[in-house]
Amino acid sequence: MCEASESIPNAKSPSVPDQTDLCSATDEPIANQDFLDDTTYGDGMAFHADTDSEHDLIAITNFNSEDEDDMLFSSGASNDGIASSAIHALPPELRNAIYRYVLLGDARIDIGTAYGHPPQPGLLQADRQIRREATGIYYAENLFSFHIQDCDASVYIQWCSSSERRRDSEMAFCAECFRSPLSLHNLLRWVKAWYDHDINCVPGFGDQNTLGQPDPGHALAHLFVLLYRQRLDHNQVSWEQIKAYVEAVHASWAAIDPGCAESQ
Repeated sequence: MCEASESIPNAKSPSVPDQTDLCSATDEPIANQDFLDDTTYGDGMAFHADTDSEHDLIAITNFNSEDEDDMLFSSGASNDGIASSAIHALPPELRNAIYRYVLLGDARIDIGTAYGHPPQPGLLQADRQIRREATGIYYAENLFSFHIQDCDASVYIQWCSSSERRRDSEMAFCAECFRSPLSLHNLLRWVKAWYDHDINCVPGFGDQNTLGQPDPGHALAHLFVLLYRQRLDHNQVSWEQIKAYVEAVHASWAAIDPGCAESQ
């Protein structure tokens, strides 16, 4: 697996996600939504659980019940009712600690090249309450990796658009994915999905260009950063303006590196 980049903060839509409770009518919410840090949603930046807060919240995972991930979950009883009941009896802070211990790790979660439903930890299938509480931690605090060739981000776009939680996850993009040629058609589809808020993460590279020479991968990363800043500064920029800008940038890449123009 090639080395992945540092992620740029999510370019989230300024609107607050619909907070529809996923649990049954008899379930009580675990935490008061009023305790949420406003920056979690309001600033349109990073989406993370507030682990340092006095109120280590779990209720951040209450999203639309039409989320594809939730439709995959069986509405049956817990896989292990005794174990689930023991977890339910713990205070929220301890439940969060258990969720993070089980769900988080240093390794990136590789989605692969073919779209499907990547296997999820068994904890997320325990019961509805645990899934409702833990899914936000799983998606918000892990790093998901995608292999993208020739700017074909279709797997990434489909994976994100099927779930609001996935769309707000942190992503890593492998440097190898941005080598020449860079398809203009694929690039425009990728940027359009981002412009429409179907995806939120902006790909970026740290200081990986050790030779100090520009290459298409770094140029692509800088393009997304520029578009991200432009969208923050000018919320009314039209898609036609963005499209014309991307086409001009792609043409300049082709002038510098003819390999960029091999795939249109």
